[in-house]
Amino acid sequence: VRARMSASAKPKVTRLASIQFKTWLKQASEQVGGDIRASAQHVGLKTSGLIRLPTRINRYNVLRSPFVNKKAFDQFEKREYNRLIEIFGEGTQSADATKTVYFLRYLEHTILPAHGGAARAKVTLYSDECIEPQNTRSTSNFESDVSSVDASRAADAPAAESRIDAKGAPPNPPISDVEVAYEAMTAANIVTERDNQGAAAEDQLSDDGMANAEVAGAASTRSMEAATVLAEASEASDAADASGDSKDALGATRKS
Repeated sequence: VRARMSASAKPKVTRLASIQFKTWLKQASEQVGGDIRASAQHVGLKTSGLIRLPTRINRYNVLRSPFVNKKAFDQFEKREYNRLIEIFGEGTQSADATKTVYFLRYLEHTILPAHGGAARAKVTLYSDECIEPQNTRSTSNFESDVSSVDASRAADAPAAESRIDAKGAPPNPPISDVEVAYEAMTAANIVTERDNQGAAAEDQLSDDGMANAEVAGAASTRSMEAATVLAEASEASDAADASGDSKDALGATRKS
């Protein structure tokens, strides 16, 4: 009984994150792993040991000579040492989760750059909480809603058939508030456009009237000028006739 009680009293341990990093030097992988574990324990996080993953080896064959000795090759290889460290805590909504987030930032900005870029890390966060939207419903509720909608439609079918008019066409469906607002807005836009067109037409007519008035004024001015010229011409002709008569009278007196 005591063993059961002690087992039940133990806090729940959850895996919060895993850090997988790789290096090209074996000593560098051991140093980076030791620094990560020491920093996490200093913050107060529980970590696993340094888990050694399979080493990836890439081999390359290069010709030893660029011209002759075709069968002579040099062999090179590149090794990637993969390591894994897991971080544990009481839960994803506890203080350990917040510590883990801050520690991962410290890992990115301090621990890895301290080793001169010799290690590249991949971090995976874990969550034991099922996050769902508030408005979600189960499949059974959805099926019951669908069945109720189908039943209501089947009940309304005879009433809809009875509402068919004499021409055999179904009545117009009800218009929603959104459609009414859209139609009102469209009508207002049409009225505004027509008002703008009427104002533009009135402005054009006023401009045309002013232009016609200017043309009429210019025509009247020209007619007055023409009348003045005609009057001057008639006066000149009268003066010429008078001078001609006087000359004739003077000639007659001289003859006599």
